[in-house]
Amino acid sequence: MMELFTSELVDDQVIRISDITGVFLYLVLGSERALLIDTGCGIGDVRTYVESLTNLPVTVVCTHGHMDHAGGADQFEEVYLNHADWELSITHCSIDNRKEYADIMRGILHPEITSEQMESLSYSKIRTKDYQDLRNNMEFDLGGITVQPIPLPGHTQGSMCMLLREKRVLLTGDACNPSVFLFDREALSVEEYRKNLVRFLKYEEFYDKIWISHGDGKPMPKRLLQECIGVCDSITNGADDSIDFQFMGITCKSAFEMFPNQLRKDGGLANIIYNPQKIRRGR
Repeated sequence: MMELFTSELVDDQVIRISDITGVFLYLVLGSERALLIDTGCGIGDVRTYVESLTNLPVTVVCTHGHMDHAGGADQFEEVYLNHADWELSITHCSIDNRKEYADIMRGILHPEITSEQMESLSYSKIRTKDYQDLRNNMEFDLGGITVQPIPLPGHTQGSMCMLLREKRVLLTGDACNPSVFLFDREALSVEEYRKNLVRFLKYEEFYDKIWISHGDGKPMPKRLLQECIGVCDSITNGADDSIDFQFMGITCKSAFEMFPNQLRKDGGLANIIYNPQKIRRGR
C-alpha cells in the first residue's frame, strides 16, 4: 500500500509532514493549540493524518494559493489564506492540475508507482467555502509559541512567510527558496519581487534560520534572502546565465544552471526561474 504521508520531529514543538509529492507541511504544537501550515496537494486524507499526530485543536493556514500548498484545504472547516490568493486557489487547485503535477512528481520521487496508480488516488475537492484572510498584523498564540504571518509577494501576490518567534525560525513556503518560481501569470516581476525582498530584510533580526517547503528538508541560512536579491540584480542587469527551463508546459528561464534537484551547479545558494517578459515592473 502506498504511503501518502510521512512525518518527522524537526523541533520539540514542530512536526514536518511530507505528502506523496514531496511538499512539506509543518505542524506547530503549542500547549493549547496546534497550527498546520499548508495542506499539501490534497491527495489522501491529510486531516485524519494530522489528527493522528496531535489531540490539540488545529488551526490551518496556507502560505499561498498554489495546488501543492492549498490542495487539501477543502478537508478543513476554517482555513486562513491571504485574500490576494483566494481566486488563484480556485483555478490552480483544480483536480486536473493536481493530477498533472502529482504525475510529474511521481516520476521524480516514486518511479515504482505507475501513472494509473497515482491517478486512482483520492483527491480533495476544490474548496468552495470562504477562506479567512491571513494578514500581516495577525498572530497565532498557540500557548508557549507564537506564529506571525509576514507578507512576501512575488511567487504569488498573496505569498506569506510564517515567523515562529520563540524558535527564531522563518518558514518561507515558496516565497523564497533555492529556486524561486516567478514565471507564472500570478507571479510578480523580478523588479517588484526584489523590492519586496528588500522590505522584508527588516525582519532579519527575528530569525536565525529558514525552513522551506521543498527539497531535502535541511534548514537554510538566513542569508538566503540577501542572495536572492543578488540574483534579482543579475537578472535585471542582464548578468545571469538565462538558461532555458520548462515546467508543466511553460517555457521560461533559469537565472543560473541547476542540477535536477534544482540546486545551482556553481554552488550559489539562491536562484530564480523567471519569465523574460516580466523582468521590469509593469511588463
